[in-house]
Amino acid sequence: MSLFICPLCQSPLQPAVDTWRCDGSLHPKQTSHPFDVARQGYVNLLPVQQKSPKHLGIAKNLSMRVNGF
Repeated sequence: MSLFICPLCQSPLQPAVDTWRCDGSLHPKQTSHPFDVARQGYVNLLPVQQKSPKHLGIAKNLSMRVNGF
């Protein structure tokens, strides 16, 4: 039993060194979802569609300033 669940389909997540992956057992199409481990050692479980600054609580103009735009 895994301590982590997939945020997309709620299947158990299997941690690994380079990629965490769910087994897809609770997904209707039995599709697994991979989550890459960053060089810094963290795993971002936010779906790609939800990675905007608005969802992270950062104003767009502030994030543009921080990034040098």
